[in-house]
Amino acid sequence: MPTLSSPLSSPTSTFDDILKLTQDMSPSKSPRHIQKIRRQLQAQSNVMREEMENLKRRYSDLENQVQTAPKATKRRRRGDRAREADTSELAPEILEARAREAGRRFALTKAMFIVDETVWTVEEDDDFDFANEFVSLDTQIQGQLRDILDALPDDIKSKRKQEWIAKSFGDGILGQRSSSAHRIRVQALPVLADNMADFDTSASRFEKFATFIGHQKATEQRSAYCTISINSLKAPILYDEWDGKIDLNHIFRGPMPLKVCASLIRGARGAVGLLEGRSKLPQGKCLQSQYKIKCVTPGTITISTVLAIYLHSADTQFVEIGDETTIDYGKRERQYRKRIIEGLQKRQTWARELLAYWNSIFFPNADGEAPNHAGDQDDANDADADDIFDNAQTDDIYDNAPVVPNEFFFSESAFPLANVPVPALYYPISSISNGGYLSPAQYTAALSIASHGRPPSLGLLICLQPIFDYTAALSITSHRRPPILLICLPPIFDFGLPPWRSFPAPLTAIID
Repeated sequence: MPTLSSPLSSPTSTFDDILKLTQDMSPSKSPRHIQKIRRQLQAQSNVMREEMENLKRRYSDLENQVQTAPKATKRRRRGDRAREADTSELAPEILEARAREAGRRFALTKAMFIVDETVWTVEEDDDFDFANEFVSLDTQIQGQLRDILDALPDDIKSKRKQEWIAKSFGDGILGQRSSSAHRIRVQALPVLADNMADFDTSASRFEKFATFIGHQKATEQRSAYCTISINSLKAPILYDEWDGKIDLNHIFRGPMPLKVCASLIRGARGAVGLLEGRSKLPQGKCLQSQYKIKCVTPGTITISTVLAIYLHSADTQFVEIGDETTIDYGKRERQYRKRIIEGLQKRQTWARELLAYWNSIFFPNADGEAPNHAGDQDDANDADADDIFDNAQTDDIYDNAPVVPNEFFFSESAFPLANVPVPALYYPISSISNGGYLSPAQYTAALSIASHGRPPSLGLLICLQPIFDYTAALSITSHRRPPILLICLPPIFDFGLPPWRSFPAPLTAIID
């Protein structure tokens, strides 16, 4: 005789049981037997009714989820789905994945090392000023906190103090850092190395490249690979032309950091033809397209430079303190980044032109122009280096500045600008091509500097010097997407990177 199905059985199984029970009923059966079958039929009927109610509830729940889910505004690529997915507390694995992905991008464009672990728990200081980022450890932490918040998706920022979010973001940084080291030491080495044998062992790398990366060989008082830094800014690897002294016109332009960068964002063969203008995105997936990298940032330059030093070092693992050389890679990264950022904040020509140089190589088609053919010593106490950087040439924003009629501007009320740090980028009109407007290369440099700070939610930010023709300026920016905040300042304005709230009514316009 058929037996009762489990309440968890499928509707089809329950229906089959009922069918068998009905077939077992016949006039020849005793009344007692028929009564028993009737009870079983009733029980099976109750099971089916309950299962149908459960199915209706599940269907209703799914229908509600579909109706309340955010609708995609455009066709998504598979790589974008995690970033667009529901990030409610009911899906922590999605939050973790997105935070981890943000950490990986951070390690390509901002920094590979955390300044201090307290960055995950410290409160955001409302009085923090980017102009003072490198004054102390506390201000460096605040500066990196802003970079982390900028990297995190908007709907995860409020959760950044939760340990599992911080750990996921940190895992992303660590994962990308390890991946970058493996890429240049293994996958891309045939392209990067002139002689592969020079990179075979710690001893061979040390013998060949110790001076190249700014270290001297060991003495009798030091073990085989222990070195002392000559000066972290006097390493030939940093320069495209090296004559034994710091030269701001050539620093951070070395061919090897450029090739390392190409290997990271464009794949193992990304450096092929780079300096000859022949490098391009590969057909397959690469980090440049995956993370939508559109311009070079100060972080990109310092990350690539530090990795280039590691590539040529005796160290066997890429950790913060080199296992063989005791190079402090984290300190190197912060020192180099400090020099570039402070140069940009002070409007020094060398720093501005450095960003334009890197962008002309990696993103020449973005603006239509062809590319131009015991450890570590802390350089912070190097008075000579400080003098060189502090006394670097700056751009005079007042040279030949035209008087712009007020009717060419809209009022500040066009857009809420509270607490938006502004990149400092000025060009004297006499030096600007295209009839007094930003050239494409200068435009690209502006976007690079803007990406360092915290761009407004509407998109990229660009600062223009007063211009002769406001309509022409619109034509430069209006084709850009996402929308751009165009800022036109009168000649009397002079600022570094303070928040907007410290300004008296800047004149702005929205291009959408």
